Amino acid sequence: MSDEEEHAIEEIDDEAILEYHYYLVGDRPLRIGYVAPHVSVVAEILNSDTKEFEINNLYLDRAATSVDIIRIDYEQFEEACLKNGVKPPPDKSYNDYL
Repeated sequence: MSDEEEHAIEEIDDEAILEYHYYLVGDRPLRIGYVAPHVSVVAEILNSDTKEFEINNLYLDRAATSVDIIRIDYEQFEEACLKNGVKPPPDKSYNDYL
């Protein structure tokens, strides 16, 4: 079993996610879900072949430490999704719950 398979989970309860942060890994969009401030629980990256977001929690640590992963805002995330031929998932932020 590869590291990616070992650290992957099948699904996440979207209701538990309070906010997403958005990133680019090369030209692939990545979003990381948070259940509380500074508590990330899931990373979803676009699979270029299937055109679907897949959970890969290896990116939870990589997003904070890699110079190859760039933090972007939701509008840039939307743009990256569309450039890859994918409808972007809706934005979610803490402000939605205040």
